[in-house]
Amino acid sequence: MELKIKDEVKEEAQERTFSVKKLEEVGDEKVSAPNTLFSEPEPVRITATEIKAATAKSGNNIMEIVKWVVILAVVLLGVKLVAGIVNPKTTDVSLYVDMEKDALEAKLDVELENSPNMVNRITHYSNGTVTVDGDGKIGVVYIDGVRKGIHIDDKRYKMYGVSIGDGEYQIEDNITYDYENYFNVLNDMVSGNSTAWFYYNSSQNDCMVVIVNDNSARVVAMTYFNDYKLISENLSGIDE
Repeated sequence: MELKIKDEVKEEAQERTFSVKKLEEVGDEKVSAPNTLFSEPEPVRITATEIKAATAKSGNNIMEIVKWVVILAVVLLGVKLVAGIVNPKTTDVSLYVDMEKDALEAKLDVELENSPNMVNRITHYSNGTVTVDGDGKIGVVYIDGVRKGIHIDDKRYKMYGVSIGDGEYQIEDNITYDYENYFNVLNDMVSGNSTAWFYYNSSQNDCMVVIVNDNSARVVAMTYFNDYKLISENLSGIDE
């Protein structure tokens, strides 16, 4: 057994006492140290100025969206209007060629009046007097006061598969009128050289006259007649 002197024993006892106090101090620090992991967050404070600024910004964004929606709507409307002018809706009048004036007006929602200007657009070779009730685009044709057909010269209308503006080469491919034969006659129409193509059916005694402008080679007018013999009585050298 090792023997220690009194002073050594006293010194060891002091060291043990110091170590215990140190551990207690460290323990106290651990207990008293703030728990930053579970501490409550600082409250977020928003001022009235910030709220007003955010509201104004939101309002500006909404107004910007509305502005672009309005602009887009105007552009689309403009495109639609231009398309309607350049390529107007076309009405096929093939089933209306034998209609009286009143019935045609009701069907197409138009007003047809006596139109001397349209008389000059009617290509015919009869001895009778031609009159037209029309609106400058479509008209009912009379010879000596008797209804003899219908005339069109506007892109709003087409007849038997042929449209105003069609190329001359398209006529035979597009025409649905039941013709037996055809011939052409050079003539003057609306101060321009043109050619009148007569597609006729002698057994039905009717015909369809297609006017082609010689400069543009396009269809500019069409007339349906329900009396082929009458409107061709002054022509010679054609089939009887």
